[in-house]
Amino acid sequence: MDLRVKNLLPETDFNNRAHGEKMTYTPLLSVTESGDHEGKFNIMRHTKDADVEFELVAKSTGEVLHTLSLADFLAQYPQIDVSKQEVLIPIIVQFKNFGVEVTIPDWLIVDVAPDYKE
Repeated sequence: MDLRVKNLLPETDFNNRAHGEKMTYTPLLSVTESGDHEGKFNIMRHTKDADVEFELVAKSTGEVLHTLSLADFLAQYPQIDVSKQEVLIPIIVQFKNFGVEVTIPDWLIVDVAPDYKE
């Protein structure tokens, strides 16, 4: 399985705005002990309505098995706030009998109210 990330802006200016000619990135995926494919990588800042797409590709045939729009994903999970300085966007893709299911991990859905007490 390969992952392609399309429509990425490759540069960021000193005002933290992404720009440049859009490109496609193929991050390295590793296979875990359970047989899952896992990849951790960084991309430049993008707005929640950017046209970034993720494609899962069969390595042997080059066939695109599933496409995910980052904008659609962020609309479905509003708890992921991309307006912050640095953002973790965990995406779980599972192939099931009925098709492909794209979710976020349970550990991300946590309501936290930080409180400092002396």
